[in-house]
Amino acid sequence: MREESQLLASLADRAQQRSGDQVAADAYMLTMFLLDTGGRYSEVAGLRWSQVDLQAGTVSLYRSKVGNESLLRLPLRTLTALRHRQEAMRGAGYSYIFPKLTGGSWAGVDLPRGHATDAIQTQINRCGLNANPREDKVTPHTFRDTYAARLVQAGVSLLKVSNLLGHASVFMTQKYAHLCPEAAGAEAAAVLDRLHSLETPA
Repeated sequence: MREESQLLASLADRAQQRSGDQVAADAYMLTMFLLDTGGRYSEVAGLRWSQVDLQAGTVSLYRSKVGNESLLRLPLRTLTALRHRQEAMRGAGYSYIFPKLTGGSWAGVDLPRGHATDAIQTQINRCGLNANPREDKVTPHTFRDTYAARLVQAGVSLLKVSNLLGHASVFMTQKYAHLCPEAAGAEAAAVLDRLHSLETPA
């Protein structure tokens, strides 16, 4: 959580310092969205406004890699940011949440941003998240692992996390199993305790 907060603060500062630079503003918003949905970069970068229900607070992510769709509830910080963004983009004629960029501005054409991750990767590196060459390199795709790991550590089952990530099989989610060795046992004990409390003595 400390690294996430540090990165988001760094991205927010850069967006504030470079007022009017849409690249910096989009880098902050896109990073938050990736961290809060566990979406793949390509899925989020190509999102259309029609895939978001700001009233219900949900987003429908199409998982092109596995050919399925996930309906996710958005955390409050991302939902609030999206509502502000929609208001700011009103009348601009973009169907994409993250339109194509040219220079420091939106390109003026209704196309998605594509694979423009340099601004995010630069801030990841500036925050020192890749300072240790013996550790795996942190990239925007790493945010997907961050999302999954946080949920598993909080006790969300691997099956549920698998569904949220849009995995074709729960076996793809097994790499997070080591993060929750006690979670299943604790959940089972809690269920049994509730059932036992309902039993009437003989």
